[in-house]
Amino acid sequence: MHETARNQPIDRAPEFPEDLPLGTLEQELGTIDLGDVRLNRRSRRVLGKLGTKPSESIPTACGGWDETRAAYRLLDQDRVTAKRVLAPHVERTEERLRAHERVLCIQDTTELDYTTKKGRMNGLGPLNYESRWGLYLHPTLAVTPDRIPLGVLDTHTWARKPGRLGQDKAASRPLEEKESARWVEGFAQVNALAEALPDTRLTYIADREGDLYDLFVEAPCPDHGADWLVRGQYHERRLSDGRTLREALADAPVLTTISFTRPGGHGKPARPVEQHLKAVRVTLKAPYRRDRRLSKVTVTALLATEIDPPSNDDPLEWLLLTNLPVERPE
Repeated sequence: MHETARNQPIDRAPEFPEDLPLGTLEQELGTIDLGDVRLNRRSRRVLGKLGTKPSESIPTACGGWDETRAAYRLLDQDRVTAKRVLAPHVERTEERLRAHERVLCIQDTTELDYTTKKGRMNGLGPLNYESRWGLYLHPTLAVTPDRIPLGVLDTHTWARKPGRLGQDKAASRPLEEKESARWVEGFAQVNALAEALPDTRLTYIADREGDLYDLFVEAPCPDHGADWLVRGQYHERRLSDGRTLREALADAPVLTTISFTRPGGHGKPARPVEQHLKAVRVTLKAPYRRDRRLSKVTVTALLATEIDPPSNDDPLEWLLLTNLPVERPE
């Protein structure tokens, strides 16, 4: 027998507690240090204005030519870097983490499309097509299990070199030379933070791009560092016993049934979803590396499969991998 878990609809908005210690952007970055007192003072003033109208252009947010010119002069300074600007926010975010027993550290990559600025802005590169130009941003967002955002812990920004589109996935290239290295590096930073916050349990969460054996090997002893949960993409991954991950999950019993409402979007209406959830503990077969020998890794694989999906829609199925043992529906 398995239990049934009735979850809240996944499209519900989180309720923010009244005492959440979040101030204005000017307050959040109050201890900014750009190496010059005048730059610090100007940055707090400019960022305060931009923070009140984040979706507006710089001239509109500043509200006047003098303020706009001051903002552009500030951004033109070599001392004004993303790392220095975000440093006080990262510090305050880490302090907010201390007030929680568990925090989710979510990583993903997004595109910053500056195609209209091509030829007028330095440092850009192609995005998913050579005709689209911009930057890639890979942040780590700290969120409570109740979906309350606590802040950004880290960001990594880069531009692809022209003519390199599609070359990053070459199997012969070392991980350090691939864009996928950002996931392993981000996990290592979350691990380091977890060791500095012994009273707060951190869980690293990544989408399918984070399904990397090198990331799993990076995981420390369960009693130290961060836990991790990654959406898997390799159902045919080989296990140490010769089976595939798909075969091991097919043999596993149903752990529970989960129900929720999938939000509408992309021309599809919202609809109820019911899934069977299976979980099995497996040892992955280490992939071959020319430069080093990788150790075997034991993980928990979870598979959520939709029961009786509608004929006019694709079934929802999720493969998840985690270092945590899963023995009960909770």
